[in-house]
Amino acid sequence: MEVNQLQFGLGHADLIAENIQLNISKSPSFDNHVTAFDVLAYSRLHHMTIQAWSPFQSGFFAGAIVDNPQLPELNAELDKLADKYQVGKNAVASAWIAYHPANIQVILGSMTASRIEDAANIDKVKLTNQEWYDLYLAAGYPLP
Repeated sequence: MEVNQLQFGLGHADLIAENIQLNISKSPSFDNHVTAFDVLAYSRLHHMTIQAWSPFQSGFFAGAIVDNPQLPELNAELDKLADKYQVGKNAVASAWIAYHPANIQVILGSMTASRIEDAANIDKVKLTNQEWYDLYLAAGYPLP
């Protein structure tokens, strides 16, 4: 079994965003960096298990996405869905990753017991397509 660990989550969703923005010329989000599209496609084509590391991180020094005051729209959406599914926001953020058809595994990367316990409730969250995209948009990623 081959595994590819990629930084992925609501705070780092370039693997998805680049696929969505692929045919849009001069997309402001992706002007000056190497494309991650090929990494995701290659991993899937070669049946590699993708593991998402740092799923709750927001930038290298910005801390976690959950309860981050710099991400009010995302946290409002996480709150709404956490209430709906009767879980914490980390479970919703984990479910967002697991919803992808590549069956991405979540590597929590946390030593905070409450965050781990919360994320363990991932099975209680059954996101709809609309909820998945609502989170994507709330995280600041554009749709065409």
